[in-house]
Parts: sequence; C-alpha cells; structure tokens
Amino acid sequence: MLQGGERSFGAVKWFGGHNKQTQKENNYGFLQDASGQDIFLKKNDWQSTPLPLEGEVVTYIVEEKNEKHSARQACRLTDSKLNCVEIYKAICALSDTAQAVGRIDIRNKLCEYLCQIFCSSTQEEIKVIAKDEKQIIYSIIKQHPKSIENYAFLIEASEAKITENPLWANLPSSLIKLREDEIAKQFSDLEPSIVRKKSDIHLSFLPPSLIVYLLVKQVYTTPQQLGHDCDRVYNYIKLVTIDNSETFPDYLQLLYEEDLSLHKGKPSNPLLLNILDFLYFKRSLHEKNTDFIEIYTQSTRLSRNIETFILYNLFSLIISGNNRDVAYDIFLQRLWMAITSKSIMLEQQPSKIEKLFPSCITLGRKLSCEAVYWAKNEIYLCRGRPCHNPQVVPKPSRDYFEFNIYDWLAHYGINYFTEAKPESKDFPIKLAGYFNRLREIYKVIHCQACRRLMLPNMKYARTEYKDFENGIPVVKSMAAAYRLTVFHCNNESCCELDKGYYISHCIGYGCHQIIDTRNLKTQCGTGKYICRGCGSCCGVHAKSDPAGLCADCGSPLKILQKTVKGYSVNFAKCSSSNCEFTIESGNLPAKLKHPASTWQ
Repeated sequence: MLQGGERSFGAVKWFGGHNKQTQKENNYGFLQDASGQDIFLKKNDWQSTPLPLEGEVVTYIVEEKNEKHSARQACRLTDSKLNCVEIYKAICALSDTAQAVGRIDIRNKLCEYLCQIFCSSTQEEIKVIAKDEKQIIYSIIKQHPKSIENYAFLIEASEAKITENPLWANLPSSLIKLREDEIAKQFSDLEPSIVRKKSDIHLSFLPPSLIVYLLVKQVYTTPQQLGHDCDRVYNYIKLVTIDNSETFPDYLQLLYEEDLSLHKGKPSNPLLLNILDFLYFKRSLHEKNTDFIEIYTQSTRLSRNIETFILYNLFSLIISGNNRDVAYDIFLQRLWMAITSKSIMLEQQPSKIEKLFPSCITLGRKLSCEAVYWAKNEIYLCRGRPCHNPQVVPKPSRDYFEFNIYDWLAHYGINYFTEAKPESKDFPIKLAGYFNRLREIYKVIHCQACRRLMLPNMKYARTEYKDFENGIPVVKSMAAAYRLTVFHCNNESCCELDKGYYISHCIGYGCHQIIDTRNLKTQCGTGKYICRGCGSCCGVHAKSDPAGLCADCGSPLKILQKTVKGYSVNFAKCSSSNCEFTIESGNLPAKLKHPASTWQ
C-alpha cells in the first residue's frame, strides 16, 4: 500500500464536515504532525477506509509547496503495514524531539501499536531493535499488557541472557517468577557480589524461593541486607519446613540438601540458620519436648532475641519442675543479668516485647496490658482504670507462631486462679506488671555523668532451683534478685563509680512516679525518700499522714480546693508557711482527687 519516502506521524485534528458556504461535505481536513505543524489532507490522498476520524493516529509523507505542507499516501497507523523496526525508529525519533502533550500522545500510540505487532516480527527485526544504542525497547514493552509475551519473544529472538542488562534492569516482575529456574542457573555462573548488585534491583519482586537460593549461595547473609523481604523469606521457609504446604523447586532442593550434607545437617548461611532455629525452637516449645533447650543454647542469635530469651528461660524452668515463685525469681535474675551484660537490648526490641506482652488502649502502646478482673463491677481494670479490650485472656486456638505469653502459659497449663478473670497475684499478670515497670525504669537507670547503663546491687540470699543440664534436671542455686532497687555506675573513668542510688517505683496507690535518690533530697522520719508526684514515702506515714508529705521540707501536705473554669478542684500544698511546694490538680493521684473522707 505504501510507497517510498520518509514517513511522518500525526493525529487527525478534523476531517470533512458540512461546509456552509458550498452547502457540501468537505473533502479535506487537517492533521497535527508530531512536530506540532498543521498538515493539510485531501480525501484523494487518504488510503484507508473509512475516512479519518478526529484523534486517530495516522502516517503519511509530507509534501511542501509554496511554504504549505500537505499529506500524501496517508493512512491509519494500523493499516500501514510498517514493520516493528520502522515503528521503533519512529518512536526513537519522537523521543528526541517530542515536547508537546499532543506529540507524547502520538508516541504512546506508536508504542502501543509496536507492542501489538511485536510477536509477529522476524528474528532479524528483533535483533536490530535489541542492538539499538538507545535501548528503549525494554521500557516500551514493559508497560504493555502483553509484556510477558513480548519479553519472552525478545529473549528468544535476540538470544539474550535474561540476567544481562538492559534486559534484566527492565524485566517485568511477573516474568521473574515464570523464569526463576533460568535466572538461578545464570546466577550460578556469576560471582556473589555481582549477583547481589543484580538482585538488589528486583529484590522486592524476586520469588522467596529464589531469595532462599541466593541465601544458600551466600549472596545475602544478614537481615539488614534483605530488609523487609526477610519477612517474606521467613514465611516461605515456614510454609516449607513447618507447615509442609509448599516445597522447594527442584533447582533449590538439590542445592539446599547439598548444603545441609556439607555442614552437619545445618545450612551454612547464618541468616538461613537463624530462621530455621527460630522455627524449630517454637515448634519444639509447642510440642512440649526439650529440644528447644538445645536449639536455644546452640544459637547465639536466639539468646539475643528478647522473645526467645523470655520463652526459653521461663519454660525451661517450668518444665524442670520448679514452682512458679522459684521460676519467677530465677527468671527475673537471668533477665537482669542479660540486660546488664547487654546481651539483651530492651530499647532495640520493642516490637518483640509487644508481641509477647500486647498493649491495650488504656495503657497505650508503650506499655503492656496488665488487666485484672474487678468482680464487683464485672469489668477489667488496668492500673485502676477501665480496660475495655484486655489482652491478657489467652486464645490458644490461634497459630502458635503468633502466641503471646498468655497463650504460651495457658498451653503449658499455667492459667488464672479463676478462668478469664485474672488477679494481680496471678503468675501471668505478675510477669506483665514487672515488664512494664522494667521498661519504665530502664530509661532512668543510666548514669547521669557518663550515660552508661548502671548495674544493680545483687546481694541477696541464694535460691535453689532445677534446671536442665545435658538433658537431665539438676538442682542449682542462684541469688534471685527480683527486687533490684540500688544501682551504681561501674565505669572506672566516671566520677560516679560505685556510688549506689535507690531507684524504684513509688509505693503510692495510683502513682507511677520513679523514686530516684539522685534527684530527691528529702527523707521522711523512717529514712524513705518522699515522692514529688504524690507525697508518699512509707507505710508508717501512709497511715499517719494520708495526704502525704512535702517533698521539699518533709512537712505534712494539706488538701485545698480552688475553682477552675467554674469547677471546684482539689490540689495539695505544703502545710508549712515557709514552703511553696504544691501538687496541682492535674498531677494529683486518684486518692487525692476524692473527697477528704476517703483519704483522711
């Protein structure tokens, strides 16, 4: 249909229509060329059927006469019979010159048409396009619905390797899964550092089986290298090794088994080993066998994970036959030893603590729910406040990999004295409460001079307990320091070296202030420091001075009233005329907000 000459491309501005002067239909119209110029088109120069419609992309040869431009041999793009090389060259030309919105539309139409005819091209045509220096063919076909089909054809026709650029850099994510065997084979011939650079380009789109292959090949070895994709790998390995709902593809299975055989049944990649250790640890714990003890003791990473640290140290003591009080004391001692030795970094693992000890709306995300049941009103309370979504009731029916501490304890038969009605003396609630207080005090127990974590004084009576040794329960003893209240700095270059300070929570009901003798100066008659938040100090003065004592001078506090915005509110003030110490209404503990008869 088309004869020789350089062809141009444009869009129909208008064609035909009724002419009021001649009272006839127009047999001409105008095109807008990709260059932005208007091109005159006569009906006799139109070679397609039907007549051109507004907005259609057409191709033609431009003829210039008397500074006017006309179209010759014009037809619709779809009727042009141009091959993919000719269309591709036209796209490349537009890539260099296109600026206006209209021209970009023309280019998009050309790209769409190229993708439609791509697979009907000859191998020679594809090779010409693949060798083009501009290399825009990859981005063109990537955006089209037929991208997988076109890419597959491009790979076969051009005889290119799928892992080589620019093919690899522009590869559709959907094609990676379909050709992962081929990708793995080509990666096997490359150095790990090169594979790493290539894999990083598509890491989020690589199938997890291919990422596991890269782990076995030592391309990735740390969670930081994988980022969020580490979760995908974990879930995939769980499906294969624990749930048995998936299997490794053949190319991976052979390599994986070979790796295990060379390293005493364990993977050589540390990241892969850590994932498997974690999975097998939880499976063993759920099955109530003692394998989890050996798995934990042989894994340095599990001992640094606060979740597995808690589960191991708690349940190894429980299944050894220790009663709950002994298990509680020894567990807390081990916890403090891990914290002070920095093998456990609490501030770096808030999400893991949250998983075992979930939070509630009442206490907020920074603390865990420690709800107890108030039988009189049949509601749950968290630190004296109503808790409408208590997280402390176990749900052992959920996937054990998602168990919180209450699910695990229930799984091992450690329940509340009254089902689903926890009390503060219940073992699970004691644990939750302790971890809350630990997190509250942790940010305080750093030396004010050098900022290092202070160490607790652990001079307490030794407690006998049972523990596993070589798979056999044996009796041991340890100083069970479960109430650590005196801390000191052990930095030899610090001016605060070995100076002991009392740091603990206030004993006042409803008060959650920290008593820190570095910041308090006033003691009551029994030698206890007075809380600046509520005026509490000791049991003696709780009876003799229920309103509390002044934290500045030690005099009794008195509760006064004032009107704020029309409301009468309580506030506390020192009874000494020489002291201005005051606790404003908003900071008053709950006991002081009530009428005087409840605290006098």
